[in-house]
Amino acid sequence: MSSWPLDAAAVWEAPIQTAATAIVVWVISVTAWRMLTARAPPSSHPLACLPIPIVGSILNLLVFFSEFRKLDKERPWDAVITIQNKVGRVFRLPFLFETAYTIVGKEGLKIGLTCKTEDGERVLGIQKHPAIVNIWGKNGLSSTEIGERRDRIKKIMHPTLAPKALQAYLEGMKKDVDAWMHDTLGNLPADGVVRVYQPIRELTMVVPTRMVLGLAAEADAYVDRTRHLLIAMWDGTAAPPIEALGGDYAKGLAARKELVPIIRELIAKRRKEQEGQSEHGIDMLSQLVRASDEQGKLTEDEIIDQVVVIFLAGYETSVSLIIVALHYLAKPEYASVLAKLREEQLKFSGELSYADLQAMTYMRNFFYECLRIFPPVQQFAKTVVKSFEFDGYTIPKGATFLYQIAATQRNSVEDPDKLIPERFEDKESPLYAPFGFTPFASNEFLCPGKGFVLLEAGLLVRRIIMEFDLAHACPEPAIKTDPIFMRPVDDQPIRFTPRAAAAPAADAN
Repeated sequence: MSSWPLDAAAVWEAPIQTAATAIVVWVISVTAWRMLTARAPPSSHPLACLPIPIVGSILNLLVFFSEFRKLDKERPWDAVITIQNKVGRVFRLPFLFETAYTIVGKEGLKIGLTCKTEDGERVLGIQKHPAIVNIWGKNGLSSTEIGERRDRIKKIMHPTLAPKALQAYLEGMKKDVDAWMHDTLGNLPADGVVRVYQPIRELTMVVPTRMVLGLAAEADAYVDRTRHLLIAMWDGTAAPPIEALGGDYAKGLAARKELVPIIRELIAKRRKEQEGQSEHGIDMLSQLVRASDEQGKLTEDEIIDQVVVIFLAGYETSVSLIIVALHYLAKPEYASVLAKLREEQLKFSGELSYADLQAMTYMRNFFYECLRIFPPVQQFAKTVVKSFEFDGYTIPKGATFLYQIAATQRNSVEDPDKLIPERFEDKESPLYAPFGFTPFASNEFLCPGKGFVLLEAGLLVRRIIMEFDLAHACPEPAIKTDPIFMRPVDDQPIRFTPRAAAAPAADAN
């Protein structure tokens, strides 16, 4: 009888023992080095953040998803607050396969949004996440470090999202909202229930597709294809960045590959249209094509990536804000908020201007309060480019740093779970303190599309509340975070009842 199995076991026994010994020595050495050279913050979980090659990364991923499953998903910030109460405001936590470091509070937000410590030393840089770089583009603002190149891109982009440009976009946005109201709520089912999440996703891609790319109304098929490609790119952003799995990430990469030639074709068309013309298109793409500064124009690749960033970053913020707004307005306990919103709208009649929408202060405060409780992104990541100390702990170079938006801003006020738009009437509120309210980021990373998002949300919410009464059709309505971005339960079924005194659709905007 052959002794091969026994011989094979004997052959492999020594290497296995050697490998096991090496791993143990590695863990002990790394732990000892950390204890001797730096004080590491406490870990959020006993099985997370272990310095064991491969095994430590796998455990991080398992703990990361396990913790999200245990949460009450309508309160995703609770995990951060619970950990803070247990171990303090500085700690390590699993972030997918990695170990991330976080500082809860305004100090953490300040470091995250300025990339600097209190003494002005720059310690953070842009996190080059594969999905952001490969799907959004390496030349976009989201992938561009602080410096002259970033300043130049922002300077050229600024006029395309300034109030004058938003006023120019307004008429087209009204038409798209009109079409959405007709298609989505114009022929209600017998029970009046519509699952609005997917239609809202589509609207918030259609509007920028027309406004950013300047696609005319007759190009519906073109708009529809572009919209689907952009939604696939967004879904790919939120997926594990492993192309071999063939999931949403791979589909997002494929969608970008198909979208880029479309934008290149439109750039060539805009350049041809602008030759010898004194008047040019008002869409963002036309403005970027002709824009320049003392260093010249943006390259074609830079234009493409800025357009993609505006689409994707603005998309998530718009969707999140609108679904949260409808979530609260459909709750009977917020009937007084709905009544005040309607009362304010009665002050405005005829054709709305951008200035009118800016003057809707209660609507703005309502949106801000929605963003306080449910910011579009709960936390954001940067890369540590230089080790620094905080509260006696070392945040090491090369690590991921997470700054906590939701856990900080929503808990800086009394009764943080209640939606109270009047909070923003008090200029002495902690929300007006530096880094007290940052759903659109701040400083160097202030979202350039803030005005666009509020304008789009304002147009749609105004139409809905003036024409319909709302009530949740889901027994337990909730907004979930799964695991980073938001989504309503069951695609947010809402029962719409036409109001007897609703203004005619043609005059609503």
